[in-house]
Amino acid sequence: MYGLVEITPQGGDTLIWKSQEPQPYTFKKLAANQYQFKGPSGLGLGEQTMTVTFVNEKSLRMVHLLVPTKDPSCTHTFNYTGEYRWDRP
Repeated sequence: MYGLVEITPQGGDTLIWKSQEPQPYTFKKLAANQYQFKGPSGLGLGEQTMTVTFVNEKSLRMVHLLVPTKDPSCTHTFNYTGEYRWDRP
């Protein structure tokens, strides 16, 4: 995950995460300011867990774990940061 994303709250317990991948992801609330998606990669690469934490109203951190289908004994870990820039028109 890199580049622009659109994050849309869906009530208090879920949010929709749209990126460059074909389908959006639905994240479920874990704790205050923290949401998670667990399931298949939108690109068919394997199973993933994405945990996003909103640090404040303008920034976030995300840890993305990917277990590739082609190498299930391996876990790829990606750490991202994000900064709020624009409202959706």
